[in-house]
Amino acid sequence: VGVAEAAGVGAVLRFEGKARRRLDETFEVTLSGLTEENHGEEFTCKVLADAEHAAALAKSLFVTPLSDKIDLNAPLRFRLTFTPLKTMQAQVAFVVTKASGGRWRFVLQLDVSGPEPDGRVVVTAAVHEIGSTALAIRQEGGTPVKFEAKILDLGNVSSIDELTVSPTSGTMPTDGPLILNIGYAPVEYGKESSGLLVVTSDQQEWTYMLRGTLPAYVPPAVGPKVSTNLGEKSKTALSTAIKHGTHVPFVKQNLSLKDVKRHTTDITGKDAASSAISFYHLGTGSDQRSLT
Repeated sequence: VGVAEAAGVGAVLRFEGKARRRLDETFEVTLSGLTEENHGEEFTCKVLADAEHAAALAKSLFVTPLSDKIDLNAPLRFRLTFTPLKTMQAQVAFVVTKASGGRWRFVLQLDVSGPEPDGRVVVTAAVHEIGSTALAIRQEGGTPVKFEAKILDLGNVSSIDELTVSPTSGTMPTDGPLILNIGYAPVEYGKESSGLLVVTSDQQEWTYMLRGTLPAYVPPAVGPKVSTNLGEKSKTALSTAIKHGTHVPFVKQNLSLKDVKRHTTDITGKDAASSAISFYHLGTGSDQRSLT
């Protein structure tokens, strides 16, 4: 014999929360079509989830009645306790059944936003090279579960094209952590790379901020290309000259030699301004002196 079922009275009951945070709320439902005979009658309740969300909700969603008997003069009140471990948007059925038969179905809308990041991972690599680092993730419980890993764009000016994660899917081990390799392969300078790594299983979710950086620039150590130190011969000559207080006017002596010829050229510029410039030709006389 089947049990008659009626749609619940009222709008969809909506609950919003954040992954890894506890949500405690109370709500009320009204049972339609009751008679005087139902006053004081006992009832039960349960939550029915679809296959996609059943595993995650089995350990995180609990609804407890605040009374155990039907009251014709007041709605039924319940306490909802929700401790989600992953992001989700799910509609579940909440069914109330009275002892003598007959049940009512209500809709609970569960909207769960992502958790706070578990940490930050920084990978460093030079342009046209590949850098990588390992990330260990450990699940709660000892049963094998499948996982998926992906990198999401943060929606800013940075790019995720140069960031990779491997593997992207598989089964989480039960005898140790899951090891993921985070790679970074920059192809040009001046471009930031950042994203959000999201690892999800049937029951849990982990998130990490990723950032790819270039190595700090270290300028090469270059010695002086021009030596400002005097050679030993020059040092000796200079030291002797300073010691004896001697000074030889080599330029003046060269200009007084008989082979030196002076050439003067008149130059006329704008506004009839004129000037003269002189050139000296030292010739090739053997008596020219130089400092050696």
